[in-house]
Amino acid sequence: MKTKIKWFKEVLELEPGSKVFFPLARLYYEDGNMDEAEETLLQGLERNPDHLEARFLLVEILANQEQRERAVDEVGTITGMLSRYPSFWKVWAESAAPTSKDSAMALSFLAANFQGAPISWSQVIEKGLDALFQGNGDAKATPQPVSDANKTKPQEMSAEDEACDGEANLRTRTMADLLADQGDYQGALDIYEELVSKCGPDENGELDALIEQMHGKLNKGAGSQIEVADSDTLQETVANFIDELTVGVDDTDESELMPEEPEYHEPATVEEAVAANMPGKEQLLETLDALAERLEARSAL
Repeated sequence: MKTKIKWFKEVLELEPGSKVFFPLARLYYEDGNMDEAEETLLQGLERNPDHLEARFLLVEILANQEQRERAVDEVGTITGMLSRYPSFWKVWAESAAPTSKDSAMALSFLAANFQGAPISWSQVIEKGLDALFQGNGDAKATPQPVSDANKTKPQEMSAEDEACDGEANLRTRTMADLLADQGDYQGALDIYEELVSKCGPDENGELDALIEQMHGKLNKGAGSQIEVADSDTLQETVANFIDELTVGVDDTDESELMPEEPEYHEPATVEEAVAANMPGKEQLLETLDALAERLEARSAL
């Protein structure tokens, strides 16, 4: 270690602006020489102010030396840099979601704040509870679920609050986007529909597209209210089935394709075999069979 320290010091003497100041400071830190590590970092950051990891190490050293005020000042510099890149936090949240949904939600919350959305944890918890009640099949029997209580709020708001205020719109829109990113399509759909009732026609076009997208995800079985056994297998099978049916069919009106009342079919299709041990899927498969027949009839014209 002493040999490395000596070599790094010689490099810095020849080139004071070199970034080798950071590995030198780390060696001092690992050797327990906090004063030398701090001095080396401060000198290096004067010439390399954008060296983020060096600032992290400086905060660590200042905290260990109980220099709280200086550590807080340094943290302020770091957060100012990180807040300029909200997409970093959003992508980090997406990558953390498979292993830890709690961490992903916290990172998404930071991303929203760095984007200027004035949301709070109380709002996040409120919307989460609302989504849980709406995703519960017995919610209708509940005397006064959270979702019903929230639906009465627009009637109690003043005329000024009911207007499509830019800040309020940003807050609720961001919450809906966060819920959609976390897979809670029903919760996101409720917020989008509430926004449509408040906002003007200029913004309704985009919101209508988002509402249609959420309906599509829920109809495919991806929403928070859908509970199926082996859902990944079923969704993949149904998606492949629909892709095969719609090859070569353009500009199809879905209202013309959907049957009014699906007819009963003997369990002879591949899709019915896949769903043999999945109660409640017969109606879906009958609808798909009827959809296939209508698509074939249209393509034959």
